[in-house]
Amino acid sequence: MRTYNAATSSLRDNLEMRDRPTTSLSLLVRARSGEDAAWGRIVEIYGPIVFEQCRRRGFREEDARDLTQDIFLAVSQSLDSFRREKPGDSFLHWLRSIVSRKVVDFIRKEAGKVQATGGDTAHLLIEQIPERSDLQWEPDSLRRHAFERAVQLMKTDFQENTWRAFWLSVVEGKSTDEVCSTLGMKAGAVRNARSKVQKRLIEELGDLLDVESH
Repeated sequence: MRTYNAATSSLRDNLEMRDRPTTSLSLLVRARSGEDAAWGRIVEIYGPIVFEQCRRRGFREEDARDLTQDIFLAVSQSLDSFRREKPGDSFLHWLRSIVSRKVVDFIRKEAGKVQATGGDTAHLLIEQIPERSDLQWEPDSLRRHAFERAVQLMKTDFQENTWRAFWLSVVEGKSTDEVCSTLGMKAGAVRNARSKVQKRLIEELGDLLDVESH
């Protein structure tokens, strides 16, 4: 499996200028405008990632689910504030800041409940409050998971061979000849299939997955 950076680099390199996306197709833009399906797709892509980060932080499954729900409520309420105006900006970095804040809020809230009932473990909960660097947040790995999940969710929108031609070429890094041999397709059909899925991926998900169109 190729790295996320290699796969998205291929996306950039293989898109021609005439295929640059229009912002009206962006999943993020549609979610901001109130489209439920677009917001649902964002949650489908990043929800499992956020939940896993909460679990890795040591939260019980039930607490991790509550915390994940609270995080995405905050994301939905502040979605208009996310911007990619400079090279360091990314949706994942912005999401991490919300996760970090909500983790701290959750632990403090639970510590307050313990203290209010006369418990003597509130200070232990307070000690669990992480600094930002304590979160097990590995950007390259998380981007790869988001990328792969997004493509898996999108694959049902395409014919099987179209999606497989894209996946083998871009994600697994196989040559056009190898894909032709594997799928019994002609080279032109493989290139067209690859371009079709690439274009759709960048149009809908580029601003969420940190994929550039130019």
